[in-house]
Amino acid sequence: ECIHGEHFISREIMRATVFNYIECDYNRWRRHSWCGGLSPEQFENKNLA
Repeated sequence: ECIHGEHFISREIMRATVFNYIECDYNRWRRHSWCGGLSPEQFENKNLA
């Protein structure tokens, strides 16, 4: 969704844009039904332990 319809002049700029979206804009604390009502952060922590 962050890159849909975008045209990037380099792969590096595209990677930076996607990284920024994932690390800054994506809500890692919102609960998701696909992981049992846990946030992605909680899901990762539970499965790493």
